[in-house]
Amino acid sequence: MSHTFTGRNSIRRQMIRSLTASALVLAATAGTAHGQMQPSPPTGGSLLYDALSGQPSTGAYASPLSSVASGAPANTGNLFTGAAATLANPFNGAPLTITGFDVTLLNITGSTLSLANGSRLRLNYWIWGGVNAAAGATDQVFSSLLLNSNYDINVGAGGFNLANNTFQVFTNGSLANGASTGLPGIALPSTVEVSGPVGFTFNWQVDRNDGLGFRSLNGLTMLVIAGSGAVDPVVGANAIPDSFLRSFNGENNGNFLGTSIRPGSTTSSLALRVYGVPAPGTAMLAVAGAGLILGMRRRPKAPARG
Repeated sequence: MSHTFTGRNSIRRQMIRSLTASALVLAATAGTAHGQMQPSPPTGGSLLYDALSGQPSTGAYASPLSSVASGAPANTGNLFTGAAATLANPFNGAPLTITGFDVTLLNITGSTLSLANGSRLRLNYWIWGGVNAAAGATDQVFSSLLLNSNYDINVGAGGFNLANNTFQVFTNGSLANGASTGLPGIALPSTVEVSGPVGFTFNWQVDRNDGLGFRSLNGLTMLVIAGSGAVDPVVGANAIPDSFLRSFNGENNGNFLGTSIRPGSTTSSLALRVYGVPAPGTAMLAVAGAGLILGMRRRPKAPARG
């Protein structure tokens, strides 16, 4: 009996050590992200998708077509652009919460974009929980809408000018060309938990403070990475290889038909970074699991029977 009892204790100790290590690794990993245990939407986090970094400084930047392709309705061909992404998971497979993203603003309108004090830029965006990579001409590429929101940028006293055929990266609350700061340029207003491939749609608009409100401009859009020297996303992957999406069929509801998938002859991606943290309950479960295990370790031994 003594041998059997000792063996069970040994197995129990090994299980406790293993579970403790797993729980603490998960808790430590979750702890590297910002705000994951708060009830409000978390901010910051780790990169889950990055098709902006690691690109050469020249020869890799292309537009979604400066002129509307044959067969596409006028003034709608690039108003809406999208990406189908397979997100990386640096959290030991824990469910993911998207916290925000870095986006690009590309001007291929044919002239300098000049916005005076009091004007506004608006980014409308959609996040989808389903991707149909094999969508046909009458099929929707995205499904299961998770979030539809917008983000406004107010133009100050100095105005804002963006020359034709140039772009800027919106990261950490400002427009500038540069690397990731570790904080998303646009933080989401509510929690978005995802699993599997995710769809993203973007639409830029301007309000010139002239009483006409926000409107889209053909050629004011997101940057596409393509052409000679372009590389695949350095974090995550494209769920539809070497492709991005644009409103080839005049779509204006955040979704795309299958013919709006635009494959490139070489590597192509929508210029986008996505940030995230473990889903809020994941960290709590890890801490609770660690506490339970530590409690098990502190249980007093039963007195030996005479």
